[in-house]
Amino acid sequence: IIDENTRRDYPTFVCPQCGTRQREFFTVSSAPSEMQGPAGYLAFYFGMYVIASLYIFGLEEGWDSLDCVYFAVTTLMTAGLGDLVPTTDTAKIICSIFIYFGVAC
Repeated sequence: IIDENTRRDYPTFVCPQCGTRQREFFTVSSAPSEMQGPAGYLAFYFGMYVIASLYIFGLEEGWDSLDCVYFAVTTLMTAGLGDLVPTTDTAKIICSIFIYFGVAC
């Protein structure tokens, strides 16, 4: 339930599923402005790093999704525990590039 002062101060919309009036937090046009801070870029970069790990090492090494995420996080945090390592020469070259972009950028 939104009172008149809130409706006047903040944009609202009517939910198409339940029919209630709700406060609009951000729209598609204002969403890029939400990413202007450094935390938004950091979260975006970390997400892209993990997704790249899923595709690169999942296809190249045949690892499960959880193993790929685990490898990406331990590599990004420079822990390097050694329980998951690339085995082929191609995967080792890709991993060195992956480490460079994860740590240096």
